[in-house]
Amino acid sequence: SRCREDFLHKLSRKIVNENQVIAVENLNVKAMVRNHNLAKAISDCS
Repeated sequence: SRCREDFLHKLSRKIVNENQVIAVENLNVKAMVRNHNLAKAISDCS
């Protein structure tokens, strides 16, 4: 547990130090997969 927490802290610190902008996005994947034109591409990404 502490090992994992330490790893995640070090990883997040590395990401912050190496990047000027960090974007976070909430996607409604369930609704996106309903679009049959996008469904295969979205499923392939996971």
